[in-house]
Amino acid sequence: VQQKGVDKALAENSLKKLYGGSVASYNSMDNIANSLMEGFVLGFDPFEKEEEIKKITVQELDSRIKEINLENLALSVVFGE
Repeated sequence: VQQKGVDKALAENSLKKLYGGSVASYNSMDNIANSLMEGFVLGFDPFEKEEEIKKITVQELDSRIKEINLENLALSVVFGE
């Protein structure tokens, strides 16, 4: 992905899924309460999250991915019993 760039259709679909999941989280009072608490502690308005997601472009994703240093990444896989 760093060399070829982001697949535009896949990135757009992922952003739509992220947005939809965020909106769907308002169907749960527990999720709303957790979002409000997280926003209070971290100093942001949780109800602006969807607007911020809408602003993300495929070009921004592509640019950010190219900035990732692969030498500093680690992957952990945990299997349940």
